Amino acid sequence: MTRGDGSARGDGVRARRRDEGRRALLEAAGQRYRDGDPIDLATLAAEQGVSRASAYRWIGGNDQLLAAVLRARARELWAAHVAEHADETGPDRVVAVISDFLHHVDESKRFRVILEADPARAMSIVASGAHPNQQVVIGLVQDLIQEEVERGNLRIGWEPHTLAYAIVRIFEAFLYGDIVAGEHQDLDRAVEIIDILVRSTPTPR
Repeated sequence: MTRGDGSARGDGVRARRRDEGRRALLEAAGQRYRDGDPIDLATLAAEQGVSRASAYRWIGGNDQLLAAVLRARARELWAAHVAEHADETGPDRVVAVISDFLHHVDESKRFRVILEADPARAMSIVASGAHPNQQVVIGLVQDLIQEEVERGNLRIGWEPHTLAYAIVRIFEAFLYGDIVAGEHQDLDRAVEIIDILVRSTPTPR
């Protein structure tokens, strides 16, 4: 075995250890979220038998950890609602999935605790460019729209990404209205607006 072979093998072992360690930390953090327990990277590292330095190198910090947990939870919830409405098609399916997802997030006591404990931190994670969470949700909405368009069940006058972006910004405005503007809005109104938007077929510019 050459020196280069040994170095490559060592790199592979370190990469595998990093990936396995990161996955274990994220899974443990996800379980803490579901149980309603605090999510702290240093604590999780100690419980997993991982050095604090390695944990922070692999994850980044508590904000990055919480952001990853919320992304995973969003994907999980979205997939469940997509499956629930598998028998529906076109705008009915798109709006139904969005409505269920939106109401589920709003009714999540665990997420509400995080949101109210530190609004600035929570909004930075879920609704800004500081973390990829918002882009993940936009992508989920876009994929559903694109699926119905490709099946011939939905006609839209915008690019799927543009429509998805508009939809997410609308439901964010209603979902976080009390935090951002001190104004609580009825989420059913948001769904009504999104329904109109999804069913509109304007001529593209």
